[in-house]
Amino acid sequence: MSKQHVLTHSQGVVLAAYPSCENCLTWSVDGLAVAGGQNLYIVNRAIDRSPTVMQGDTRWSVITVRVNQFLQSDWPEQQLAALPHLSIGEEQSDSVVVGLSWSPPGLGIHRRPVLAVLTSNLILSIWETNGSQRGWQRTCVLNQHLSAYKSTKIDNNDTGRARRSVRIRAFAWSEPLLMSPGTRWGKHHLAVIDDEKNLTFFGISKRVNEGYGNWSVAPICSTLVASWKSKAGNSPGMTKLQRTIAESSPVKHIAIEPWHIDYEIAPPGRTQYTAASSIICENSQGEKLPELAIKISFNEADMTGNIYPSSSVNVQNDQPDLRKTLQDFRIVHSTSIQPEWQHALKQICADFDRQNHLNGLFRVRFWGFATSPDTQVEAACISLHPWDTYEYTSAVHEKSRIIFRSLGTADGLMVDLHKSEDQVLASALDFVVRSLDHCDGRLSTVDCKLLHAFLAWASLHPEHVETHRRLRDKMVELQHGLAHPASGSDDIEASHARTSDGPAAYLLLSGVDLCDVCGSHIPLNFEIPVAICQSGHSFSRCCLSLLTIQEPGISKYCATCDRQFLDVPKLGSFDGQSLLVQLFDAFDTCPYCDGRYRG
Repeated sequence: MSKQHVLTHSQGVVLAAYPSCENCLTWSVDGLAVAGGQNLYIVNRAIDRSPTVMQGDTRWSVITVRVNQFLQSDWPEQQLAALPHLSIGEEQSDSVVVGLSWSPPGLGIHRRPVLAVLTSNLILSIWETNGSQRGWQRTCVLNQHLSAYKSTKIDNNDTGRARRSVRIRAFAWSEPLLMSPGTRWGKHHLAVIDDEKNLTFFGISKRVNEGYGNWSVAPICSTLVASWKSKAGNSPGMTKLQRTIAESSPVKHIAIEPWHIDYEIAPPGRTQYTAASSIICENSQGEKLPELAIKISFNEADMTGNIYPSSSVNVQNDQPDLRKTLQDFRIVHSTSIQPEWQHALKQICADFDRQNHLNGLFRVRFWGFATSPDTQVEAACISLHPWDTYEYTSAVHEKSRIIFRSLGTADGLMVDLHKSEDQVLASALDFVVRSLDHCDGRLSTVDCKLLHAFLAWASLHPEHVETHRRLRDKMVELQHGLAHPASGSDDIEASHARTSDGPAAYLLLSGVDLCDVCGSHIPLNFEIPVAICQSGHSFSRCCLSLLTIQEPGISKYCATCDRQFLDVPKLGSFDGQSLLVQLFDAFDTCPYCDGRYRG
């Protein structure tokens, strides 16, 4: 894994490889991912405040991730298949990238998206990062879960069929399935097509929210698509190779439309949900196949589903433009310069023509397009080639470019997601006060420190006097039912808690923040990110919980604004009712800029 910085004017970002598949780029909040042979390139806008950077220039960071190397634990070596079941891609290819797609946000570490990568050996992997630029890891191979699912449905003696049933040809993410109206994060699903012409729909989640891996992959439903026949399958103009590909790979691309969800109350008093969507598929000849509809019934504990012909389920679709997703696959290899890209390509084409003495005899190949998450910028991947002559290149000369153009969205329509420190902490304080309504009286020492910190912060801001009073009242109520904190307490003199003068004094005493070096009190002041004890020792302070960070390795950072926060799982195990856990569950992205955490 390597990283480099590229300074670009109108030249775009240059990558040291040709694209290895059509529609070779996908964009999310974690960056622009590009398929380049055995490597995956993650392109991000880099923050550069250097005075040498000219106005109008943009600096990009490019991370190169090698994706064609597999450990035995990822996918064990396979015996050679019998000739009727031979797959050249599985046995002889270099395992280059042939498909990639970001999941919706919320599935990975710190609520980040994860990247699904399909390689030419027909293995679908999930790659994720903790936010650090060198933290990319393969943490799941979907073929393993497909193999476990198919083993219950296929005779063990039928080795050929078992072999084909774990080769993945195409895949697609669905939009998150929201469990109730107004929720921020939902259930994630992935549809895959195997060589046995089965479409399998998986539910994917993490067993724990933090850390690499820990995946739970559960098949929900499956259907056989062998009845889908290509209209061009018997065309006299087709070569034998084209006919073989059409028969062996009936589905090349998949797209899943948005969910239509009905919420209803089941007789036992539990909420029952029904979700429906359409699955649009396209074969290797560019033909759209008969539409399927998927219907899922689920509640808090169980999820079942079925796939039907589209006429069996009525799906309301408010986004007809989604079908353009498949139409775009047919224009990615366009060799003509499209009008909207003329400006971005003018200097690039002129330089290529001059350096190679082509006298205008060259072509531009478009390999795919992607739009930024904020819909402000569109990116295209291109390569340039001579025309009307033979082209010979070695690997070192193979280059592709990522070019960008503005979509012309008015600045006035952009929403500013940045919040001030006072806004964020006031929201956090209000959340803590409301959480105490459901508190069962079990408070850890960290929770007591959290209450103490917010009580002290509210006392420093007269505009929050009412919330300060509500918090003290809640603590007074809690005090009557609390004899001791749930996990230890500190024996501190009353003088250390200068804001404690009532029935809540015990909670405040057990929650006073002490310096780990000298044991003296660490007061809260107006300079939130910095905490200084009474003896002068300086520490960082969490920008959300206001707790001091006195040990290495227990914090995380916002990847956008670089603010520092406590990383709760690194502090040890907590009860699910912990105020600190609830606070970070509610603010699971940066509360200041809505950026994703890293570290």
